[in-house]
Amino acid sequence: LATAFAFGFLITAATQWFVLSKRAPPQHSATKGGSTLTLGDLLTAESNDLGRVDLAEMNLLCAQGLPGAENLDIDKCLRRIDECIPQIKYDQDRHFYRMKTMPEFYKNSEAYFRCYFMAQVLGEDMGLSYNMYLVNSGIMADTTSTRFYRDSRDIFIHGLLSDWKKGTCASFPVLLAATGRRMGYPIRLVLSSGGHVFCRWASPDGKETFNFDSQGTGCDSKPDEYYRNFPRKASDAEMESEGYMRCLTPGEELALCLSLRADCLLENNRIPEAVVAYAHVHRLQPKSKLALMHLSIALDRQY
Repeated sequence: LATAFAFGFLITAATQWFVLSKRAPPQHSATKGGSTLTLGDLLTAESNDLGRVDLAEMNLLCAQGLPGAENLDIDKCLRRIDECIPQIKYDQDRHFYRMKTMPEFYKNSEAYFRCYFMAQVLGEDMGLSYNMYLVNSGIMADTTSTRFYRDSRDIFIHGLLSDWKKGTCASFPVLLAATGRRMGYPIRLVLSSGGHVFCRWASPDGKETFNFDSQGTGCDSKPDEYYRNFPRKASDAEMESEGYMRCLTPGEELALCLSLRADCLLENNRIPEAVVAYAHVHRLQPKSKLALMHLSIALDRQY
């Protein structure tokens, strides 16, 4: 009976969200610019169509209407990414001699060299940094707290692309991947064991694959073995159900952004909106036990 009750609310919530998204209310549409894509468009898109959506725009659309996104200008944020591309290419060309003089530092890989300088320009030239308040205050270390999700600027890329210029492990990989894809790089997002987000260069021909990560200073590349145990070791069953350590599909990238949206809504006690966001995460990741658990928690708080 309890399962049927929860399922009924799930269907009701998902239906309600679908209707609202099709109405495209102002606070959930691209404002202050020329973008016409809405969050409703993402939620009703076919899987193949999601693959043609810019990751940065997808992330920003999922941030709309959240605390910390009151002045969000999607087109301005997207322009800032485009505007940094020439500087990235300039620095890559200017320092390419290093590939010959110190190839070991760049893993003997031109692809890693280019990712390294892309991360360096974003961090140093744009002045982006990790929000150390979350670290120094103990919020990051407190596994029982959800304060990490309170301000959308910490978990979505508009925090990095606005005058705030701060982010976290939730936003830096998205910005790196979105920037790299603009340059034609085959960069995918991956979830480590336990849910940490990082980037993976995955060439279509399978000849070159490596992981990389940056939080505003430098660039780091660790093997799969490291991420299989970071931030914690997951069971084989959990690795399978949550899709850890494999490249995310476009639908799973949307689920990741929606999950962050739902976490922010829940932390700010906007329970009904959190429920419908978690419902869509569950729809996009039906095998994920974690997505179902989060939906259940939100439903318990609402009802």
